[in-house]
Amino acid sequence: MATGAGDRRCRDLPPFLRKPDVTCSNAYLIRTPGEILLVDTGADPAQMERILELVDDLLREAPRPVLLFLTHCHIDHCFQAVRNRRFRSLPDLSVAAEETGARALEAGDAVRTVAELMGGREIEPLPVALSLLAARDCETLETDGGIILHRQQILLRSGDTLTVYHTPGHTPDSICIRLGGCLFIGDLLFSASPPGIAGIAGWDQPALLETVGRARWILAHEP
Repeated sequence: MATGAGDRRCRDLPPFLRKPDVTCSNAYLIRTPGEILLVDTGADPAQMERILELVDDLLREAPRPVLLFLTHCHIDHCFQAVRNRRFRSLPDLSVAAEETGARALEAGDAVRTVAELMGGREIEPLPVALSLLAARDCETLETDGGIILHRQQILLRSGDTLTVYHTPGHTPDSICIRLGGCLFIGDLLFSASPPGIAGIAGWDQPALLETVGRARWILAHEP
């Protein structure tokens, strides 16, 4: 899910929206002059094929890096990144995930990724080139309610700045991603909804309640 104001980058952003379910997710593709950005891939093969069609068109228009940012490591958000060979063979592809989620993906951790959503007990490891929100890379902010918020700013080749916020609760590695006037919030609004979401591996109610405060602070104080 994303929230956004009238921003040029948001208007260039094709969303891949699905009827809500627990086996796939929305995905977003953002075109900049310097790179192609993806926020999640989802798990649906048809959705992934459409994403790849657009990526192929953009690469023919101008070769550039492809960067996939994962809002968290649950398999419904990244299954096609793990399984789709054409996607994984894209030239100059990099995957970015919060550091604990990155470890789970690189280890093929079927518990942390909730692989049973896709009917499996094992998943193939996914290399992560950019481990986000490591202590050396992020800054620590204090919100109005005294809750700590970790933020990392990434300068893109296009000259834009992408900002990542640590928003745990649904999973330890959950993040929100901001580019311009668009804020991608992953499963934040979905994360308290039973059945099957509240209580799954990594779900943390106290952290989620604090993240509500973090999200309010982001919306009130960030551009």
